[in-house]
Amino acid sequence: MLLGKGKSTEDVAFRLTDSVLKSLNQKLYVGGIFCDLSKSFDCVSHEILLTKLHFYGNQGITTDWFRPCLTSVFMYVLYFP
Repeated sequence: MLLGKGKSTEDVAFRLTDSVLKSLNQKLYVGGIFCDLSKSFDCVSHEILLTKLHFYGNQGITTDWFRPCLTSVFMYVLYFP
């Protein structure tokens, strides 16, 4: 399991990076699937999300990274009849 009790997102990022680099050094193929979840953040209160991230152990640098992404986003709609 990558993420569990006592593990932080920094731990997971380190383990993923370490695993990829070791595989590349052994001349193995490395692949990844990355999902853009930006639309899902539009459906959630950003303050509630940040509170839950903190509750589950995402603190410090991780929260410092997420906060600007969530609080500096402005959306508007242009309507031309």
